Amino acid sequence: EGMGGVMIPLNREESWIDLHAEFSWPAFVAGRGSLGTLNHMFLTIEAMRARAIPVAGFAILTGAAGRAADETARENAAMIEDRTGVECLGVVAYDPLRPVAAWAAGVAWHRLEALIA
Repeated sequence: EGMGGVMIPLNREESWIDLHAEFSWPAFVAGRGSLGTLNHMFLTIEAMRARAIPVAGFAILTGAAGRAADETARENAAMIEDRTGVECLGVVAYDPLRPVAAWAAGVAWHRLEALIA
């Protein structure tokens, strides 16, 4: 979705969402597994759909808070899937010291490839 979110400015006139729309890039949305997750995901997906940007999937990052955070993230993911029809491709136990390993282990990349192919 872009570094920091779809509404982050690239310059004085354009945001990430403008690039997605201009080039018809499908989006993969990443959200934090904390307070505000549902609102962030619903608003982001709605904004992208309003500009006819396909949303290929999403993931929720939980951090190192443990099983309770993972369970809440999974419940939120199910609600997002139900309300938007967008597939959750992973609940990622994100480790800022090993970000590539966390993303590699936590996201169903083969599903994302199939959805955007």
